[in-house]
Amino acid sequence: MMAWFPNATPAVLERAKKIKLVLTDCDGVLTDGGCYYSQNGEELKRFSLRDGMGIERLRLLADIETGFVTKEKTGFVKARAAKLRLSEVHLGVEDKGITIEEIAQERGLSLSEIAFMGDDVNDLPALMKAGLAACPEDSAPSVLEAAHFVSSNRGGHGAFRELAELILFAQGHAPAGEQGRQGQVFSEPRQDVLLYSRKIWKAGLVAASAGNVSARIPGTNLLAITPAAIPYDVMTAQQIAIVDVDSGELVDCPWPPSSELYMHLAIYRQRPGVGAVIHTHSPCVSVLSVLRKPLPPIIDEMIAYLGGTVEVADYAFTGTRELARSAVSGLAERAGVILANHGNVCVGKTLPMALQAALTMETGARVYLESLRLGQPVLLPAESLAAGRTMYEHRIGKNVAD
Repeated sequence: MMAWFPNATPAVLERAKKIKLVLTDCDGVLTDGGCYYSQNGEELKRFSLRDGMGIERLRLLADIETGFVTKEKTGFVKARAAKLRLSEVHLGVEDKGITIEEIAQERGLSLSEIAFMGDDVNDLPALMKAGLAACPEDSAPSVLEAAHFVSSNRGGHGAFRELAELILFAQGHAPAGEQGRQGQVFSEPRQDVLLYSRKIWKAGLVAASAGNVSARIPGTNLLAITPAAIPYDVMTAQQIAIVDVDSGELVDCPWPPSSELYMHLAIYRQRPGVGAVIHTHSPCVSVLSVLRKPLPPIIDEMIAYLGGTVEVADYAFTGTRELARSAVSGLAERAGVILANHGNVCVGKTLPMALQAALTMETGARVYLESLRLGQPVLLPAESLAAGRTMYEHRIGKNVAD
């Protein structure tokens, strides 16, 4: 799924989004499962400081607490729990499945909101009940089979930290170390997408967090796209997601990308010459969308900026691959399409061109609806359509489908 979490899947990320409490076994997860003895015969254990930082990041960034549920009762487990300031510490546990049920009930949580990480067969009762079951890569075979997520790290060597970062990522927080390093590389395209997101919001083409904007990153096969469910007036450039166009892989995503990612990807894949995509819920276009009524070319600029009659794409539910296919089909080689009962999508070689198409469509829709109130609109003559089409092809390039 991602370079940070090679064993994660979209289903695992969905589970991780719901997590409010993380519970873990101790020996074999937070330690390497080995025993060390001092000259005096005292048993010692090795803990990873990176796992400790994962616990701290869960607490600070997402207000998610971590707890121990372990059969161990030794002093080193108690000492580690105290050092990490854990709110749940359950030692000498024989049935971990019953224990996590009791914890869930006491905290008013569902089991789907609890993650559990274990490595051996005595962890299976808890793993089978947890909303997100995780284990290190060197766990017992039956545990590997039962887990939703298998860390790429061994116990005591960052396995828990990987789980912590996965949960943080799924809930909108950048993995440690990536925000600064990759954020600088993608700073300019993120700023551009944020700028044009604010433009469509200020122009009244969208409200709150509705709609979405994306742009190709020059010289790469990546796109920058607005995040999901963040209002434009509080959105920041760092929240803009970076996604691979071909694979759909989330390359640098401090926040989950727009729910319409499938639609953006489908358009870029079908139209290599498109450099920007803008999806709006502009008022007059939305009226046409619920009427399932195409927008004919009634003013010159509609041909020059949109390429012809704006068709209505077949209805499909928001955020689905079906909507993506419908949008691509309805768009064809033009610069805009109406989405049935939804809004519109506009494209261009650049963000300014995509915005111009969106503004032109809303203006044309407003004129069209007002003219229908007064009579029957007169369409442009054939020679004007031909001249406008030539202008459109010149603006976007000779091969309009590219």
